[in-house]
Amino acid sequence: MKITEKYAAKKEAILEKGMEVMWINGYNGTSVKDIVNAASIPKGSFYFYFESKEDFAIEALNYYLEFNEKLSESLMGDPGLSPYQKLRKLFKVRVDAAFNLFECECGDFQGGCFMSNLAQEMSDTNERIRTAVNEAIEEFKKPIIALLQAAQAAGEINAQLDAEKFMNFLESTMQGAFMTVKASRDPQALEDAEHFLFDVILKK
Repeated sequence: MKITEKYAAKKEAILEKGMEVMWINGYNGTSVKDIVNAASIPKGSFYFYFESKEDFAIEALNYYLEFNEKLSESLMGDPGLSPYQKLRKLFKVRVDAAFNLFECECGDFQGGCFMSNLAQEMSDTNERIRTAVNEAIEEFKKPIIALLQAAQAAGEINAQLDAEKFMNFLESTMQGAFMTVKASRDPQALEDAEHFLFDVILKK
C-alpha cells in the first residue's frame, strides 16, 4: 500500500491520542475501543492502520522515541552549551516529558516513562513487546553515552567512569525514581537522583 501524507498524518494522530490513554492506563487497562474513542474514529478504522493492539503499542513506543528525539533536537544542537550542560538539561527535558506532557485531569505525577511502563507491565507476558522495549531503551541510550564521552573529553566530568556502564546506572536510577514519584506523588526522588548523579557521582 502506498503511504500518502493524509494516511501518515491520520496514523500519527491516532498514535498520539491512543498513546496518551495507554501511557496513563497501561496496556492491559487500555482497549481498542478506548484508543478509537480518544482518537475520535470508528473502531473499524483502527484496523486500517494497525493489525492489533499489540502492534499499536509497539508503534506507539517508536513514536515515543521519535517524540523524545524531537524534544531534545534543539538542545543537542545548541553550540552555546557544553556537553555537561546538555546532559543536565536533557535530564530535565525527560522528566518534563514523563510527567507534564498531557493537559489532562489525571492528577499530578501520573504517566512516567512510557518505555518503563510497558517494560514493567508486559515483559513477563509478551515477548514481542519485551524485545521492542529493550531495543528502544538501547537506542535511547546512544546519544546520552555520546554526551557522557564528550563531557569526559572536555574535562567536565570524571574521566575514570565507564560511560556505557554509567548510562546503565543512570537509566536504572531514573526508572526507579519515576516509579517512586508515581507512587508518592512527590518529586523528591527525582530531585535527589539529579543531585547525586550530577553533583556527586559525575563531579570531577
